[in-house]
Amino acid sequence: MMKRIAVQDKLGIHPGTSKQAAAFLDLFMRSRLPWILDFTGVQILTPQFLEGFFGKLAESFGPELFQKRLTWVNLEASLQRELFAFLRQKFDEYGKVST
Repeated sequence: MMKRIAVQDKLGIHPGTSKQAAAFLDLFMRSRLPWILDFTGVQILTPQFLEGFFGKLAESFGPELFQKRLTWVNLEASLQRELFAFLRQKFDEYGKVST
């Protein structure tokens, strides 16, 4: 079972501040269920949000546990490419990807 989170409902169409990212991360870490993030309506992912939420998760979990605990749907193709590139960089940076 997974918990579906409508990102726009929680954070708006431009999730962006470090404060938002930290609060969202705290909510995620307290959840016992894996999440499905629904990005319907989200138009931008700021560097502060990428780092503060996705970057912290990448650092804490590594790629395998990250994929078990978090997935997403309805993310625009350009934002998905940006997120994948960001995560590849973070997993490499934290030494959790074998080359």
